[in-house]
Amino acid sequence: MSTIVGMGHNHPPEPTAYEVVKGHIEDLYNTAKDFLDGAPVDNAGLAGAVELLEVQLKASIKRADEARKAESKKPNDEIAEIQSRYNPLIGNNKFGKSIAILGVEACQKALLPWRKKELADKEAAAKLARAEAEAKAEALRAEQEKAIASQVDTVDLAEQERLSKLADDAQKASRIARSAEKSATTKTGIRTTFKAVMVEGGMDAALTHVLINDGDTVRGWLQGWADLAVRDSGPGAASMNIPGFEIKSIQESR
Repeated sequence: MSTIVGMGHNHPPEPTAYEVVKGHIEDLYNTAKDFLDGAPVDNAGLAGAVELLEVQLKASIKRADEARKAESKKPNDEIAEIQSRYNPLIGNNKFGKSIAILGVEACQKALLPWRKKELADKEAAAKLARAEAEAKAEALRAEQEKAIASQVDTVDLAEQERLSKLADDAQKASRIARSAEKSATTKTGIRTTFKAVMVEGGMDAALTHVLINDGDTVRGWLQGWADLAVRDSGPGAASMNIPGFEIKSIQESR
């Protein structure tokens, strides 16, 4: 006697969009844990693998967010449940960082020393290429000036050919330098920011500079600081001595 089987026995249901992105992100995160085990990224092969992981994780975050937005077009009472499912995957908020965000940050942190080294190498190569280009351009100018100074009515094809080759070499060196400089400033994987760090004994110089160039800012900060000190002292403020300020008693209706 044959056995009756339920629907879907031979054809299981297709995974939902959430299940697809969840499986993909979890696979990438587990791969990242295998790669990022504390060992430094010290060769091009490993750096390439981690960079690929970084790119894939970022792409998976985008796809998961698109899936989340599509699901969120449902009644409001389902939104919280949708958010609670996606937060562990791609969230980066007061509830914490998701595995995808942690994975991207771990890749970036592991790659930073390698990227700094690559950037330093590229900057050094660009500097050498620019110096060579400038040297060839200067040599060409000197030869051209010499040729003009000694110009005669006769035509020296060999000399013209030599000068033409010097010009070609100078142009080629300039193109190489521009390419090296572009390589050192684009797609480095490093974002450069700037921070002002006060040097030893720099406070007096900084205060003098700000007083001269932006006295209102200093005055406003000092006034706010003095107001806070007086307020926190309560009735004892009457006997306070703050250099540069006079403590006045002001009565107001309440």
